[in-house]
Amino acid sequence: MIVETIVALIGSGALNKAIDSLLDYFETYKKMKSTKEEVITLKFRLNQIERSEKLGVSSTKDIIIEKNRISNAILVLLDEIQSTEQETEENNQGLNIFISYAHKDKVYKNELDVHLTPLKRQKYINIWYDSEIVPGLEWESEIKRNLENSDIILQLVSPDFLASEYCYSEEMYEALERHRKGDLRLIPIILNDCDWRNAPFADIQFLPSDAKPISRFSNKDEAYLNVVSHLRSIIEHRFQNSKDTRKRIKKLEDQLENVKEKFDEIEIIEALIDSYNRINRQDKVKEYSEKRDKLKFYFNVRNPITVDELLIEGVSIFDEIRWNLQPNINLLLGRNGYGKTHLLRLIPCLLRNEKKIMDVDYKLYNYSVLKLSVHQNEEIKQTHYNECQFIESIGIVPMLAIPAIRNIHPTRAISPIKDDLSGELCEIGASYFIQEYPFDKLLQDKLFVFGNDILKFSRKKANIEKAIKDSPLVKLLTDVIGELTNNSFEINNIKEYFGQSSIDIEVSTEGNSEPILLQKVSQGTLSITSIIILIYYYLKSLYPNIKEKNLLEQKGIVLIDEVDAHLHPIWQQKIVGILRNNFPNIQFLLTAHSPLVVSGCLEREVAVLNRKKRAKKFSLIQFENNFIGKEIQEIYDEVFEIEDVDNDETYLSAIPNLIEKC
Repeated sequence: MIVETIVALIGSGALNKAIDSLLDYFETYKKMKSTKEEVITLKFRLNQIERSEKLGVSSTKDIIIEKNRISNAILVLLDEIQSTEQETEENNQGLNIFISYAHKDKVYKNELDVHLTPLKRQKYINIWYDSEIVPGLEWESEIKRNLENSDIILQLVSPDFLASEYCYSEEMYEALERHRKGDLRLIPIILNDCDWRNAPFADIQFLPSDAKPISRFSNKDEAYLNVVSHLRSIIEHRFQNSKDTRKRIKKLEDQLENVKEKFDEIEIIEALIDSYNRINRQDKVKEYSEKRDKLKFYFNVRNPITVDELLIEGVSIFDEIRWNLQPNINLLLGRNGYGKTHLLRLIPCLLRNEKKIMDVDYKLYNYSVLKLSVHQNEEIKQTHYNECQFIESIGIVPMLAIPAIRNIHPTRAISPIKDDLSGELCEIGASYFIQEYPFDKLLQDKLFVFGNDILKFSRKKANIEKAIKDSPLVKLLTDVIGELTNNSFEINNIKEYFGQSSIDIEVSTEGNSEPILLQKVSQGTLSITSIIILIYYYLKSLYPNIKEKNLLEQKGIVLIDEVDAHLHPIWQQKIVGILRNNFPNIQFLLTAHSPLVVSGCLEREVAVLNRKKRAKKFSLIQFENNFIGKEIQEIYDEVFEIEDVDNDETYLSAIPNLIEKC
């Protein structure tokens, strides 16, 4: 308020009044002594100027110049005052106390609130409990927001509290985790006799200090004094730490405004996230975490990685797993139910910091260890998850993950389908697989983009046939499917429906005398088409400025679950070679069941999940062998460990046919 008043006085030319107001301010608040002395000097200078003006010894121009200098000097001092006031206000901001209680214990809550009044008056604390929810606000979201931003949570423990759903809620477990990390302090206060020793927070120090319930004190004031005296010690210590941390935050945010290098920016933001965690400002933690993740993501886009090794211990159904990944092809095998997809999905979860999914779907514990070692710019880096948190991370990595089910509705026109996920394919290309969303939506959208790109091209060429012929992606598709089938595959026409966001893609395939719609081709053809189109647009999203002729040479990471699904045996045998030859610098992580896929793999490219007799968990074996040219029977015996194959009529009848077709 003082700043606005003085600025208004300066604007009206009342310099004397402006200076007097400043001096009154310093006299009232008894601070900024050096600044006050500067103001006294300015007042002396102003008196001299005004005396010279009355005597006529100075020109009007000189007097105006001198008064302007004094006005500017006052404005500079006001900036300093405002900055100091803001810093003081931030440093003296009280700790946020959240009181969690059962409504039947409201009397106890009110009594405790009264005993905390001295700490509130000293502005050490701000107290919040659910009766302070403003009408119209969502109850759960408001409680969650205040829980997240609390420095101390007081739990009023009673039989009713232990019986409440909220006592065992996700938010309360998150609070426990943050307490153990030191980001907040959780303090249970026993109101009545109850079975608190079996509560989730039983290992935390309780109040009153001897764990005697407040209701059993003959003098309740004595009980509350016991509680508050312990709280005061904790609060004063955390309050001082909070002040120090806020000063550090101010310094870091000033550095952030002047930073030039992106790498330095990430380091400063990391320090800010840590500092805001210490004072429990989860809104700021979220804001800076999103900014950091975005910076790291674009750094990883510009500097592609190659995954070197996955190491996991104490995770789900797996024994200790160490998977040394190759720069191009990596094939993971295993019988149905052995967890191939489960293990494969863990890699994008780690590379995209999907903590919640990992904790829930993989049942991770404090002793679970997950590490991914990667190469980036000839430097080895790690994403390391341990003690239920990421203790090291290279940030979110652009990648594409294609699930086993990759089809679209055969009777619907191809049209874009928007859903909750939006962004470039390099950003969202793994999200469908990680979050197990329906994949047909993404597939539909990219097929529509494919057709629409050709239609746009045709408007320049004024000829749809020439646009189709000159499309690099069409050439890639026809070459790949032609190599698989030894027959022609052609895209004949693309039709658009004006006024509708849909197109038809007509193709010619083996066995069809007339062109048919793309969505009606065989499932194997559609599967291969989907894989090729998705990889192509994934690379385009990663390298928008690369010329088409060099696009397929670029680096990336692509996961394909059950790459052999719906493929004819001949296609299964060729698929690894097609991926290797057309995308030589992409790191592929594939799962499959067919030995024919294995027959396209080199040394250390094949790994198998297996379980020994009487073992409860699955382990991983990685083969040193080069499997190219090996007999199918030999691959079955060595890799798939088929027992009693001589007596198995299914395999006896299948293997000769497979060998003959290959």
